[in-house]
Amino acid sequence: MKKLFALVIAAAMGLSSVAFAADTTAAPATTTTPAAAPTAAAPAAAAPAAKATHKAKATHHKAKAKKKAVAQKAQAAKKHKKAKKAAVAQKAQAAKKHHKAKKAVAQKAQAAKKHHKAKKAVAQKAQAAKKHHKAKKAVAQKAQAAKKHHKAKKAVAQKAQAAKKHHKAKKAVAQKAQAAKKHHKKAAKK
Repeated sequence: MKKLFALVIAAAMGLSSVAFAADTTAAPATTTTPAAAPTAAAPAAAAPAAKATHKAKATHHKAKAKKKAVAQKAQAAKKHKKAKKAAVAQKAQAAKKHHKAKKAVAQKAQAAKKHHKAKKAVAQKAQAAKKHHKAKKAVAQKAQAAKKHHKAKKAVAQKAQAAKKHHKAKKAVAQKAQAAKKHHKKAAKK
């Protein structure tokens, strides 16, 4: 590409110098003093010079156009390279964002997992509290049963006491009867 560009510039420089030389040689031949009359040789010499000038100008114009086209191509290549670079950078940026988004999703999942675990822990605590409450209930029931048992024991003791009293009363009656018997015997002896 650089070689081609150098060739185009060299060709343009060479053509422009040819055109310049043709202009300078044609100008003195065509310009005459106003007092002098044009000769037959002057128009004949002017025609090839004008043709050469026209040809030189045309090639100079072509070289200029070629130079312009090369510059445009270089500019286009530059733009293409820039666009490619920008596109690659954008893709990398998009990939970065996508990766970040993936990370965020993973973090959310992690947080949800933790939340679920916390919920589980709360449920476990509630379960434990329920069990504890049941145990308390069982203890209360046992206490109630013990109370009843104690009451029953008390009742048995009371019954025993009553029986004792009754026995004592019987004994007293028996003693009274004994005493009466003795008394009766004594009275019978007299």
